[in-house]
Amino acid sequence: MTDDFRRGLEELSLEVTERHRRRPGLSVPLIARAARGRRRRHESLIAAGSAAALVLVALTGSALLDRSAPAPAPPAHTTTPTPSVEPSSTPTATATARALAPKGHTSEPDAWVMTDDTWDTVGPGWALTLFSTVTVIPGEDDGTFDPAGTQALFLVAPDSATYRLSSLPADGGGEIMWWDATQRKAWLYFKGLGESWWYTEVDLRDGSLSPFRLGPTSHDAAPILQQADGRVLWADADPHFPTGVHGLYWQTTDGTITPLAGDEIEGDVWLDPVAHDVVEFLARSVDGYELTSIDLTNDSTASGPLGAAPEGSSECGLTHVLATSALVSCSGAEPFGWRTYDVAGRTFAEAADVEPSDELLQGMLICGALELPWSAGGRELDASLAAQGWSDAWVLPATPGAPLTVPKKSSASC
Repeated sequence: MTDDFRRGLEELSLEVTERHRRRPGLSVPLIARAARGRRRRHESLIAAGSAAALVLVALTGSALLDRSAPAPAPPAHTTTPTPSVEPSSTPTATATARALAPKGHTSEPDAWVMTDDTWDTVGPGWALTLFSTVTVIPGEDDGTFDPAGTQALFLVAPDSATYRLSSLPADGGGEIMWWDATQRKAWLYFKGLGESWWYTEVDLRDGSLSPFRLGPTSHDAAPILQQADGRVLWADADPHFPTGVHGLYWQTTDGTITPLAGDEIEGDVWLDPVAHDVVEFLARSVDGYELTSIDLTNDSTASGPLGAAPEGSSECGLTHVLATSALVSCSGAEPFGWRTYDVAGRTFAEAADVEPSDELLQGMLICGALELPWSAGGRELDASLAAQGWSDAWVLPATPGAPLTVPKKSSASC
């Protein structure tokens, strides 16, 4: 890892404490579904001030944060490259003119050198795959990464031909969040030791890495969905601990990222469960709160007043959107004194024993909901992919926004 890249990660780390100070525990109702440990960025320990009490509770569900899975078994080697998304087949005679790619490690599968001409053919059915033998050796504190570990990115064509792209740092277990064949870029999540994680943009042409952030004040990044026009909706949301959504962003087909909503969001964001074309969230207003709705097809925004929260409430967040009302959870004066209210006609009526919606973005992210293209829990690889030694695979769908063929793992606590 270069000094510039490491400095970039450290700059992201310094800003996290301020976020927890500003919004301690906005999505506390989700703790019952997915308790997670205190957050710490790459090479920095988070001291969350007022969130410290929540940290102690959330540590009981830290299994998602500590994902030191055993190294995948490397695929058997042959004299010609054979790794594939489907069962392997021997390369055709026309493939003999291609050159074998040098291996970054002897355990890597055989693969061809990637060329510009081959890039021009990449499209639906191609898979960006990750080969990784990165493991954590248990020890003092959070242990250490096995120095023998290695990981690299490959492309696998629908005809089974496999191409090596680039090596990746081995100081964190990588996962593919999103990739774009036109931009020839990928966005990866890396899980470090203990409770550290970070995001990286990879130029798939030359393997160069740069820290990835959605905006100047963002801290996390998770792809939510892709529209038919190719735009990708991203959320600034912690993938492990329910602290609320801190921003929504569009990434256009040329890679430009523009904000859709930011600090006005209070708590989590609800995604329409049918068409996935509307998001709604609570926002502050002059006389209390309002429910804001954004149409993702045209970015139009509408707001409806909810009025003032019950006396003694310090902060509120959206829990569910119903046909004629909204469910809102508000914190009280006593510790963990969250109450849920059914809000209609500017009236907050207490509602007992109400579960949060399954369509809250951060809850979906933490639980690995199938609607989302990525979550920190990883993906379930089928037998053929697992047998080839891939630790992750992201297959381009036939049309933008179509469901992915490799599902994600679900969190056991959800």
